[in-house]
Amino acid sequence: MVAEKSRTEYSARNTTVAITGRIIAILLGFVSRVVFTHTLSEDYVGINGLFTDILNVLALSELGIGTAINYALYKPIAEKDIEKQKSLMLLYKRFYHIVAGLVLTAGALVIPFLDVLIKDQPDVEHLTLIYIMYLANSAVSYLMIYKKTLIEAHQLSYISVLYNTVFLVIQNTLQIIVLLTTGNYMLYLSLLIGCTLLCNLGISGKADRMYPYLKDKEVKPLSGEEKKSIFQNMRAMMMHKVGNVMVNNTDNLLLSALVGTLSVGKYSNYFLIIGSVRQVLNQMFQGITASVGNMGVGESKERIRRIFEASFFIGQWVYGLAAICLYQVLDTFVGMSFGEQYVFPKSVTLVLCLNFYLTGMRQATLVFRDSMGLFWYDRYKSLAEAMVNLVVSLILGRYLGTVGVFLGTLVSTVTTSLWVEPYMLYKHRLKVSSVSYFLKYFLYASVTFLLWWGEDLLCRRVVGNPLVVCVLRFLLCFAITNAVYLVLYLRTREFRLLYRKAVMLLQKWYANRKGCKAWEKSSSGSASEGFAPEEKKLLALLKESLTGCRQGEAPALGEETSPDWFLLADMAKRHNVLALLYEPLAGERAEDAVPGAVRETVRNAAVKAAKQSYRLLFLSKFLTDRLKEAQIPVVLLKGAATAGFYPVPEYRKSGDVDLLLLAPERLE
Repeated sequence: MVAEKSRTEYSARNTTVAITGRIIAILLGFVSRVVFTHTLSEDYVGINGLFTDILNVLALSELGIGTAINYALYKPIAEKDIEKQKSLMLLYKRFYHIVAGLVLTAGALVIPFLDVLIKDQPDVEHLTLIYIMYLANSAVSYLMIYKKTLIEAHQLSYISVLYNTVFLVIQNTLQIIVLLTTGNYMLYLSLLIGCTLLCNLGISGKADRMYPYLKDKEVKPLSGEEKKSIFQNMRAMMMHKVGNVMVNNTDNLLLSALVGTLSVGKYSNYFLIIGSVRQVLNQMFQGITASVGNMGVGESKERIRRIFEASFFIGQWVYGLAAICLYQVLDTFVGMSFGEQYVFPKSVTLVLCLNFYLTGMRQATLVFRDSMGLFWYDRYKSLAEAMVNLVVSLILGRYLGTVGVFLGTLVSTVTTSLWVEPYMLYKHRLKVSSVSYFLKYFLYASVTFLLWWGEDLLCRRVVGNPLVVCVLRFLLCFAITNAVYLVLYLRTREFRLLYRKAVMLLQKWYANRKGCKAWEKSSSGSASEGFAPEEKKLLALLKESLTGCRQGEAPALGEETSPDWFLLADMAKRHNVLALLYEPLAGERAEDAVPGAVRETVRNAAVKAAKQSYRLLFLSKFLTDRLKEAQIPVVLLKGAATAGFYPVPEYRKSGDVDLLLLAPERLE
């Protein structure tokens, strides 16, 4: 039996490719940055960071279209509704053409005000032309890229990551060569624009080959109610977009206006490193986004909550570890790579690392919120966060300088996002109290901060050669933090769930590598050795359902090794046999052994299967009877082979009634 990959497998592949691609991009980007800072003046470094942030602000024009359309695609993809996918993609295409025009227009309106945004005029020639080239790259990034959303909504984001990585490698390699041989900044930017355009063309062509229906000219427009729902989500995402940009992309603008462009240059180097680490870790969550959206279509609240809590757990682990390590090595690493003149005071580094940690702790919540379309409920939070950030950053920046600007970000996160986002998720989707979440948050953060303090005291004793100091401090923090986390969390439910999923993935990978397929094995006891408990139990339940016989004398639900019933249900769903579990799990003996949410999921699947079967039965009889009354001979076609009669096999939707007219001329 060849089954569609599970959400866990899709997530694992997307995450693995994304992290690998991001690491490659970061290494090349770092080398490019080092060459950049050593071949061009500090003024170019500051201008690069400033113009990037200006255009990130202009990206507000996107209005959260991507997230809103992505969410709208999950249901039609799960239901294999091709027509709805075509309609959504057409709407998306039109929106993005408008966005590209808005970015160009808004960007052009900024040109007369560049002198206001730059406190100390840098010694850079053709400043306006440089800005226009950045603006052109930003506008080009919106062209033909809308099709990437369809690929990612199908849980295949690794494909777009591969394209991005390949072109990023080409771009950085050519830019390094240009800087070392000519030092020409204009040519450097031209390569950026060219590679952005070629990457978009590549992804667009790949999407056309994967989904031929994107080229169809006949597309049904969405209904007014569907458009209204999408526009509502877009309005909510616009508020989130405004808040995120005001919080995350105005630091360079405030530094430039309050402190000067040299401080912007310093921050750009720190942001390169911190942002690179954040991008790698964020890929873990971006890789599961489509899978979470797919899960939200049909899974129970209890199941979703278990997966969310496991995601939050792994998030606090990796971001806590990264924050501690960054704090110990960041200043030394920046000094070695870019020069001591680019090193911030330790207080600034501390605030930057704290912001990194708090932002990372939000990732699981953000992924579940966006994937399940909950952005409407906390839309005002982003605006409040932006206002707090702007006011506090302006006040503290004026009196404290650089550290004050970053403290504004810290204060705005703690007073808004830290508690509003999870509260809304628990209230509107999980439908339970969020108290348990905040208790866990407090526990996780307390453990991390105690480790942070203790390891800092230890690392201060490591002195000497900067490179040796970096390596030793990193190894100490990495080893101690992981060891303490492991001891404390080894027996938690979240750790056990993640461990089981990891083991199952490794078992499947090993089986595929050896060419072994579990479903091809015989039902002998020796052949089932090495099966996971969930696989053994599923086979036993299917045998009982299909034959009415239980294996051996032992009760079918009383094995010594208890399976994870949620994983078992997910496995049955992937193999399209979930409804067959209704009989063995419907009796009294299942009440204590099987979670109620699992039994309810199985019951719903069985009811749905029965309804579909009755619908097909009566619809088929109605159609064939009407045709026979009209003396039109007809044959009822069934089976997947029927798809071969369609112009595009994928157009045959499960549940259709296919009729072969033996005398089509009589249809008149």
